[in-house]
Amino acid sequence: METISDHDHMDTLRLKFGFLGKLVVDRVGRNGGLCLFWTDKVDISLLSYSRFHINVRVVSSRDRVWCFIGHYGNPDSSQRHHTWTLLKRMHENFSLRSVCGGDFNEILCLEEKMRGVQRHSSLMDDFREQ
Repeated sequence: METISDHDHMDTLRLKFGFLGKLVVDRVGRNGGLCLFWTDKVDISLLSYSRFHINVRVVSSRDRVWCFIGHYGNPDSSQRHHTWTLLKRMHENFSLRSVCGGDFNEILCLEEKMRGVQRHSSLMDDFREQ
């Protein structure tokens, strides 16, 4: 989902792997960038997007309708509360089943962290509560 690649490279990958469509949100500097690919087995309608999410309505070949949110967590931990608020609002407004996936740039517990700076427990608590 997260990509630092450009539209041309994403289109090359789309063709290489046989996807019908793609939606790209450009990166800002060296951070972020999102891409969503899909096949001819679904119809996709864009509902919203930002630097950190892509929200689409999916209609499957069996006429099942649901929403998908692809998410990239803000690398600045002090700004992630905006993300949690956005995801909550989107979820509250859905009358359809929804799936959210991606890289939240957060962990649930310290055991997930292998090296580097230790996470502050309040960040993990906020993530778990969402």
